[in-house]
Amino acid sequence: MNGYKTYQKPDIDVRYVNKFLGLLALEIWYRLHITREMDENERLTV
Repeated sequence: MNGYKTYQKPDIDVRYVNKFLGLLALEIWYRLHITREMDENERLTV
């Protein structure tokens, strides 16, 4: 039973990563199409 709980834990982390990537995509779309702060050919750097 302990292995089952360990297996389920990464699923919770994946949900948070998925939500973060969705918000990031929404922000990029908003900047491209609504505020025109970014050029369509601009590359994102870390």
